[in-house]
Amino acid sequence: MSIDQIPVDTPLSETGHQRAKELASRLRGAGITAIYATDALRTVQTAEPLAKMLNLQIRQIPRKDTAALVSRLRGEHQKDRVLVVSHWNNLPEVLKALGHPVEVKLERRAYDEIFVVVPGNAKQPLVVQFHY
Repeated sequence: MSIDQIPVDTPLSETGHQRAKELASRLRGAGITAIYATDALRTVQTAEPLAKMLNLQIRQIPRKDTAALVSRLRGEHQKDRVLVVSHWNNLPEVLKALGHPVEVKLERRAYDEIFVVVPGNAKQPLVVQFHY
């Protein structure tokens, strides 16, 4: 299924809501100062527990507009810690646009992947991948 075939109004399952709460719990002390989610309901619902916990607004972005997201991250959040909740099939494009030189392939059911991108002085950022 491509990104175009995923309905934007598909809600999270109960398991998805539990994962979102776990994500919020794990990131509560990470110093997140901004949260972005695509315009799909499920990404917004994933970000909601942390946004509520930190009293932050979720900034929605079109799920296919990687260039706009990267531009905003670079222009508005150079010194910030930002959570971006996206999709398995466009996250690799976001990482590439941020300068990650290694091709990332995610499975459709990769719901628990986190990539930490730390900009460096060089063109290539430090990217750390882990599961929660």
